[in-house]
Amino acid sequence: MGYAAPLLDTTRARTELGWEPTVDGTSVLAEVLGGMQDAASSGSPVLRPRTVWSSALTALRRGPVSSRREP
Repeated sequence: MGYAAPLLDTTRARTELGWEPTVDGTSVLAEVLGGMQDAASSGSPVLRPRTVWSSALTALRRGPVSSRREP
């Protein structure tokens, strides 16, 4: 997860908007890890709970990749 996290340059937000972060990186990391530990999720597509079994069923229902329609 850490290798895929994008780096963000906030220089423009700081200079043009006067933006300053309100939470430090250590606190954000602690919150993310706590959420992962508690398996905190919601019904949104990104945060929905997933299992190998449900992923396999979804793939079976959708059929082969070669015959799927583009979204």
